[in-house]
Amino acid sequence: MSSIIKFLESHLSQEMALLIISALPLVELKGAIPIGHALGLSTVKTYFISYIGSLLPVPFILLFIRKIFEIMRKNKKLSKIVDKILNKANKKAKDMNKKSYLALFIFVSIPLPSTGVWMGSLLATIFGLNRLYAFLVIAAGNSVAALIMSLLSHIFIKG
Repeated sequence: MSSIIKFLESHLSQEMALLIISALPLVELKGAIPIGHALGLSTVKTYFISYIGSLLPVPFILLFIRKIFEIMRKNKKLSKIVDKILNKANKKAKDMNKKSYLALFIFVSIPLPSTGVWMGSLLATIFGLNRLYAFLVIAAGNSVAALIMSLLSHIFIKG
């Protein structure tokens, strides 16, 4: 990860690098906010850049992930990746009420590994939730996760 950060920083502004980092799966804003603070960016700037960046993939996931998975399933190796992703999503789904926007909000709000906007968007798609409502709920949950991470990061990194 540090090599990715250094590469992005050397070719882009800190803000643009942070925006891209926050859009990455697994990293999202949970990783981007501490990185922003470590780079010396203000808490407010880090919050908003990380929040916006982490939401960038959500519409694409909500709109296109089913079609992308269909295409990937045509390749034997890629089909295994799809199966792995869906198995992980189904394990997470067992803890959620399949039609509950509140469950989706709580799921995205908790800043733990694999509980962010990428997995939330995938779960919303799997459950067949309304895309617009799902986006709004994911965005709201993401703002809570960003607030939690900003507070923790401000305490532990900015001190």
